[in-house]
Amino acid sequence: MAPTYSEEEFVHWFMPREGVVTTYVVENNKNEITDLASFYSLPSTVVNHKQYKSLFAAYSFYNVSTRLTDLMRDMLTIAKQNNFDVFNALDLMDNAKFLSVRFCLNI
Repeated sequence: MAPTYSEEEFVHWFMPREGVVTTYVVENNKNEITDLASFYSLPSTVVNHKQYKSLFAAYSFYNVSTRLTDLMRDMLTIAKQNNFDVFNALDLMDNAKFLSVRFCLNI
């Protein structure tokens, strides 16, 4: 089973909007999209801390890929480049494939 989106629904859920959703696509050498991954932003307020006022969290949203581990490494890099503090993902669907691999980004 897989969801089917109308063009309007797809635009609503996946077109990048700063501070809301980030979507990343990969094209092959035939200009065909082969992979798609997205995450949404959910900032939180840090209470009673002198230095930090906010925590910027990215949440893995929708991923379609034949190379999911590599794609998620790319998504972690993109999240870091966009100053997210945390990247969250649930262990559902195919996410266990990349959650069982240890990722390490030099911060």
